[in-house]
Amino acid sequence: MRKYLSAETISVAQYVLPRGALRQARKARRPRSRGTDRRGQIPNMTPMAEHERLAERLTIRVFFADSYSPWQRGINEHTNGLRRQYLPKGTDLLGYTQRELNAIAHRLNTRPRKCLLWATPLEVFTQLRHHSPVALGT
Repeated sequence: MRKYLSAETISVAQYVLPRGALRQARKARRPRSRGTDRRGQIPNMTPMAEHERLAERLTIRVFFADSYSPWQRGINEHTNGLRRQYLPKGTDLLGYTQRELNAIAHRLNTRPRKCLLWATPLEVFTQLRHHSPVALGT
């Protein structure tokens, strides 16, 4: 007689294993709190009502990614990954001097990016600053 296990049974069994028994370096699973899910809420948020006017004025396209859909924010997620190489999540910035933070920013801004056709963010910003009718960085 064959016995079958559901995906849920396997998933539950994984969380019962002693800490460190799995290869992932993630924290143990915590159950969601009861009631309203408060993740991703910004206090005192005002709607981005000016985005249509801004898009028309700057001749840009505006895109709003869906919540909890990181695949819609590829460049943002990649950039966060680069930042995490220098500043792991939860790092207290008070442990760094302004000079150290400036050095990290400089290394990130002078790193070539595929999405910029292998230019650096600093190079692209400099070009935009000199050729844009909008005052950037002032």
